[in-house]
Amino acid sequence: MPPKTEGKFMGEPQRPEVFISYHRATHLAQADLLHRALLARGLTVFKDDASLRASDRWLDALGEALQGCRRFVVLLGPQGLGRWVGAETSTVLNRHFGAQEPQERPQIVPVLLPGAPDLATLPFLGLLQGVRWEEAAAAPPEALIEALTRPLARLGVLADDGPPAEALLPPDVCPWVGLASFQKEQARRFFGREREVLAALNLLGRTPDIPSIALLEAKRAPAQALAGSSAPYRRWLHIVGGSGSGKSSLMRAGLLPLAEQGALSARTGLDDWAVTAPMLPGNDPLVSLAEVLAPALREKSLDLLDKLRQGPPETLRLWLRDALGQRPIGVLLVIDQFEELFTLSSANARARLDLLLTEALTAPASPLHLVSTCRSDYQHRIAEDLPLLAGLLNTLTSPFTLTPMGRAGLAQAITAPARLGRLTVQPELLQALLDDAEDDPAAALPLLQHAMETLWLRRPRGAPGVLTLAEYDALGRLGGLLASEADRLLAGLGDARSPLQRGALELLSALAHFHPEGRHTRQSLTWLQACRQAGQGFQDADLARGQQLLGALSGQRREAADTAARLRLITVSGSTADAQGADTRRVDLIHEALLRSRPPGPAGGQPQPYWPRLVEYLAAHKDRDLLRQNLRQEAEAWPTTGAADRLLNGPDRRQLRRYDAVRFMASEAELAYLKSARRPALARVTGLWVSALLLAGLVVQYPLRTAIAQWLATDDALDLVMTLRWGWRSPPIPRTVDIPLGAFDYGCKPGRDDKEGIKCGSDEAWRRVDLRQMPEPCTAFGQFEVTLAEYDYAVWQRRRTASAGSKKPSYPELALNMSDWNWRPDNIPVVYVSQRDAVAYTEWLSKLTGQTWRLPTEEEWEYAARAPGRPGSQEAAFWWGPELPKEQPGQPPRANCDGCDARFENRIAPAGSYAPNHFGLYDTAGSAWEWTLSVYTRDNQPADPKSAEPDSRRVLRGGSWNFNPGFLRASVRYDDRPVNRYFNVGFRVCRASPSESLPAGAAGR
Repeated sequence: MPPKTEGKFMGEPQRPEVFISYHRATHLAQADLLHRALLARGLTVFKDDASLRASDRWLDALGEALQGCRRFVVLLGPQGLGRWVGAETSTVLNRHFGAQEPQERPQIVPVLLPGAPDLATLPFLGLLQGVRWEEAAAAPPEALIEALTRPLARLGVLADDGPPAEALLPPDVCPWVGLASFQKEQARRFFGREREVLAALNLLGRTPDIPSIALLEAKRAPAQALAGSSAPYRRWLHIVGGSGSGKSSLMRAGLLPLAEQGALSARTGLDDWAVTAPMLPGNDPLVSLAEVLAPALREKSLDLLDKLRQGPPETLRLWLRDALGQRPIGVLLVIDQFEELFTLSSANARARLDLLLTEALTAPASPLHLVSTCRSDYQHRIAEDLPLLAGLLNTLTSPFTLTPMGRAGLAQAITAPARLGRLTVQPELLQALLDDAEDDPAAALPLLQHAMETLWLRRPRGAPGVLTLAEYDALGRLGGLLASEADRLLAGLGDARSPLQRGALELLSALAHFHPEGRHTRQSLTWLQACRQAGQGFQDADLARGQQLLGALSGQRREAADTAARLRLITVSGSTADAQGADTRRVDLIHEALLRSRPPGPAGGQPQPYWPRLVEYLAAHKDRDLLRQNLRQEAEAWPTTGAADRLLNGPDRRQLRRYDAVRFMASEAELAYLKSARRPALARVTGLWVSALLLAGLVVQYPLRTAIAQWLATDDALDLVMTLRWGWRSPPIPRTVDIPLGAFDYGCKPGRDDKEGIKCGSDEAWRRVDLRQMPEPCTAFGQFEVTLAEYDYAVWQRRRTASAGSKKPSYPELALNMSDWNWRPDNIPVVYVSQRDAVAYTEWLSKLTGQTWRLPTEEEWEYAARAPGRPGSQEAAFWWGPELPKEQPGQPPRANCDGCDARFENRIAPAGSYAPNHFGLYDTAGSAWEWTLSVYTRDNQPADPKSAEPDSRRVLRGGSWNFNPGFLRASVRYDDRPVNRYFNVGFRVCRASPSESLPAGAAGR
């Protein structure tokens, strides 16, 4: 039977059976031999020089052959894929993984010529049955001819006779990676996302509606290709997905290995690429950028960092130009966990990165390309906090939304690695795993990987490699397995009071960023910070204990003979010494699944954390996040503060002691600030004592002392004191907490608020309230009641700017049992203010900031006080539960009220003396009654304050230091005339406009 010809490319209408892809300069002879051998077997074969004619539109013909072939042979030599072969392979891989039915997938056969790379290192090719062609001059191996003439039925990703020997894993290597994200070196174990990887990769460079093979017409430089074609050129691939969707794994184990193998060549026109290690922005994204970019180009990171901080906007682009010289190389910057720019990075460093990246990405001749991953719930922050990069989202950016992995992909992620490890997954186990994963698709992949890793670690040694449903059931299945394993690890460190267990929880909570709605995120620490935090100290013994703990939490075995299963809770990246000898190690939580909660079931209820112990510990210490942010801001501002300002207006020792809770996780710059700030604080205290002693020596007559004290209490004297105090300082803006709006049961609800013999009042009728229906609701509340210092500053400013002849406001009296000689302590809630005084303060604050500040309505106040729907919150009379806040032996006090805390009996407590509620608000129960905007009504129905009589009684909420505990219930209402001032009445503000319009220099207390 005569051989068939090459189809329509030589005049015959049928499509080619086999497409041969090869490097013409090095493998033409082998391609010719294979071509002739396949023709002799009666196959229709496409080989470019034998199948194309000069008169053909050869590029169209080449593309049609790639789209139509049933079998694809790629000849691989020492150079790997390269540009042309990579483009052809990419086209066929897209067909293979994009096929809806198995019979639609083309067969792909890699042929390994002498010097070819290990097939297992080539993404998506390493799991295919390759054939070695040992003698380049010899005839094609019979195994290759046999593979290309086999029936195509049932051919899939893995050949029917199993993966190639090169792809099999050693017996002591687990086929699954557990909770950790996949890394580049684990690409051979990354399954279920092949289609998404190729789809995302096609979005970088020229747009995906152009066939990959057609892009090879483009000039080699992207800028020239862009200028010479109407096809958009995309420099930024931005991958967005929910927590746990696998963004990092997709990028690290999917995109990056392909990019390094030349997969970007066709769409960018650049054959050679410098790909950075994934960058985590962290506290200072400029440091992180220098640490990953300089090594990729064999430059010094410290030199680059100095330029990034101080140079002009084009600094990054010019540095890349100088580092590359005339070499036509693309630079791929990889940023993982892009949301850290919003949750961790300082505003100044973030703005600088925004400027540098935007300039480098928009310059036509720049080699820079960017791939980033970001959690979808932080995507809106780009427009708010990175305005320059936000302008590129519709021009140079290709967004790619990564949805949770489907059931088929999850099944492949379970069974395909099992085959690499010579294991069998019992069908009943596979079905159970997939069924359990449907409860939380967003976290399914890491939880399944963890479950499979645990089953592998617990498998009987020496037994057949079968993973069973019985063992999975014994471990608690998907919902309980993570918590049981994590709790078991903690228990192995000692009891709940042991330094190691406490250090573990301190470290793990420090590696998380608390979010009031439960959307907690990871944040990394340096190796030294992590050792200090885990060891809870700075001494050598503390650091040694911390290092031991880091080893235990990262899964290290204590002894060589230790073969017990070890859950890893943290990861350590970087090296002990980079090119400049610096320690670049960073410690991170292994996955945000540790911080996630399972969605409520069909019957409703509260979300349940996968690891309750850590989430509860994080919620109990949520104020530390705010302390870390404040410490970072103060440390950044300290170097630019003058000596006089430091002495007069620097933080006092009490303010510095607030940071004791976060000192072990502080950076070196923050520790230096704490040390430096103590000196002027000590000098200030010393000066006050000396002045007081001198004054005491002079003022020996009681009438004279009394006269001086009375004068110091006058408005004129306080004007002088305030001028000395505030003359060089920024205005103290009340610190706020964003409040997610929702619906709740407002008022005194029987069964919830009428506990321990306390009955609901006749004016406390309950009703359902939805704040989302309000026309202009408050979306942020003052974290504390307005303090004396904040109010004094406003009075001082209003008195200074009052017009001639107008009545000036007066400074409020001090709270009871406070001495005038305390110089008006600034950390106590202000009292002796009327409702009209409070409204005047909000009007002044609105004018100062350009925002809308006001008093909350009583509905808003009660919602903020109860914090409904937050993790840990209860449907009860108080935010902490149903118990009255009476002082109990052995329990920390909960509120400032009569009989609640002996430390502050008969006086008001400093702001923030007790734990915050689940929104992060302090002192919503006790301390001082708080004025609201609401007009008092006996039926507890709302009345419009604008239409009410000016002297209508207004509502107060929250109870106070001299009232009994029952008055601290969230439903209790009190009322008084808006002109009255009392020793136990203050107020809290709320904001109904966004925070970004704060003036420069305005900072929270």
